[in-house]
Amino acid sequence: MNIPMRARQKLFRIFVVLAAGPFFAAAFSGVAMADVTARLAQDKVALGDPVTLELRVDGQTAAATPDLAPLEQSFDILGTSQSMQTSIVNGVSSQSRSWLIQIAPREIGVLTVPEITVGAETSQPLTLEVVDPATMPRGDLASTGVQIDVEVGSDTFYVQQEIPVTVRIMDGLGLRQARLTPLAVENATVRQVGEDRVSSTSFQGRPIRVIERTYLVTPQASGELRIPALTLRGVVTDPNARRGSGLGRDPFADMRDRFGFPDIGGFGGSIFDDLMTPTLEMTARSEAIALDIAARPGGADEWFLPAKSVELRSTWQPDPPQLAVGQAATRIIQITALGTAQEQLPELEFDSIPGARIYVDRSDTREAQTPEGSAAIRQYSLSIVPTESGKIILPEVTVNWFDVNAGEQRTASLAAETLEVAVGQSQATAPSAPQPDPQVSAPDRPETTDPAADFNLRDWLLAWRYELLWGLFAIGLLAVVGTGFLLWRRKSREKADRGAGASPSIGTSRDEKAKPVRPDHAELVAELREACKRGDAAKAYDRLLAWRNASGAEMARLPEDADAALAAATKQLEAHVFGSQDTTSAWTGEVLWTAVKKVEKRRGTAAKGKTRTGNLPPLYSRSPA
Repeated sequence: MNIPMRARQKLFRIFVVLAAGPFFAAAFSGVAMADVTARLAQDKVALGDPVTLELRVDGQTAAATPDLAPLEQSFDILGTSQSMQTSIVNGVSSQSRSWLIQIAPREIGVLTVPEITVGAETSQPLTLEVVDPATMPRGDLASTGVQIDVEVGSDTFYVQQEIPVTVRIMDGLGLRQARLTPLAVENATVRQVGEDRVSSTSFQGRPIRVIERTYLVTPQASGELRIPALTLRGVVTDPNARRGSGLGRDPFADMRDRFGFPDIGGFGGSIFDDLMTPTLEMTARSEAIALDIAARPGGADEWFLPAKSVELRSTWQPDPPQLAVGQAATRIIQITALGTAQEQLPELEFDSIPGARIYVDRSDTREAQTPEGSAAIRQYSLSIVPTESGKIILPEVTVNWFDVNAGEQRTASLAAETLEVAVGQSQATAPSAPQPDPQVSAPDRPETTDPAADFNLRDWLLAWRYELLWGLFAIGLLAVVGTGFLLWRRKSREKADRGAGASPSIGTSRDEKAKPVRPDHAELVAELREACKRGDAAKAYDRLLAWRNASGAEMARLPEDADAALAAATKQLEAHVFGSQDTTSAWTGEVLWTAVKKVEKRRGTAAKGKTRTGNLPPLYSRSPA
């Protein structure tokens, strides 16, 4: 069919108008004022539980966001999320935006959720009732599928006694992202013992997962001790939405049903359940428990040790011990207290006894788990060093403690031990000492003490071992520092000696380059004179060598008498400096200075006459061949 061109253009305009109409309608309908609506997910919550506040804005909102500052006065803001929806019905467009705000109340009572401003609009205020968690339904396996119990023994508890508290969670729904509020008790210390224990059981034909956690609560004051209700929160799969239609349906359910694929994962469903299946929040609570803590009994000693049982044990290394004078033996003493903390264990003192010295080499504390509960252990390692042969008596060791089961004060003890000490190897080879006169009574004998007879090297080394180690370390450190200083001084001297023959600077003549640089002769003579007057042998020897080197070829050859006097004085100086002869008497520089003056006088005369030149003869005169 042939349609004229004009008719075609008219039909095209009609089509464009019909197609663009809904969009124009949506654009013009956006001029309507936005409407802000606020709604709480629930009107009554327990203190510490979060609640969801939904803000919904219908109409044009542009880029406006809610002002949440008013909420911070009474609530903690845990998180926010938002979504936007646009729909077109019969050519009419509608737009809405929602914010989900997780808030947690800070106090008990009826709280007001204030007005929230979004752009130019404001929501209406809401009320929320916040109650004590102990008054909320705790939930059980039969009604909710999740249950939490807190168990404490029914015994009488005392201050500073460890109280085991067991928290048991029974889950029949497959909780995910589970969170348990931490246990906090006023006027008590709380610590978790070990890891969580997981097991399984069944209830009314359903599998139940059981999780147990143990705490030790130690009250610090007598009176009522309140263990608050614990809250368990998590998410479970929504049973009504799992097999429903729409977005809540698992897209892989048809494939599993058709081909018979088994469910994957620990709690049923496919591995995509967490992403594709809606979930529900689940909350369970325990009951609060009040305990009556008894005060410290009046008959208890100064150190109070409440426990179920206390045991003292003693062992020897080697066993049985072979005691001999001057030879150390090791004794291990261990305290084991059931139902108490290791901080409650007392410190024992071990003093030396007649005939032996006792040293505490080591003291360790630890904790162990037993079928009856936790036990605190303290172990002492003692060195017993006999000082004389014969019999020694190790005294009784006692620990006072309070029996929390019987409510009585008790004492754990180690009986005294009598041991035989053999004669040491050094005493066996020594001559026997003369026996005292039996006719002289003990009170009439003079009291004399021989330090050498009471001294024992091994005993002394054990007592001063740490001081000796520090002393050796200090000596080694001083030796290293001293050696480094001597090496540095030696290098400094070698550098100074090389400085006398240092290469000349650029620009000097050939003759100047050949001539070595020498110190001032007059200064050397003056320094040598001062050293001789002070009797400083080391300084005088150093200046004597420098004076001789500085003289060089300009020194006239000396007569035999001057040469012999200088050589003798130099030999005497070297003997004193290097200790080759008896140097008990102080050195005087009068002899050396007299010889040097004679040489200087002869040198001056030879320099004036200029009759001959030559080097200074050797320090020691050579005997004629």
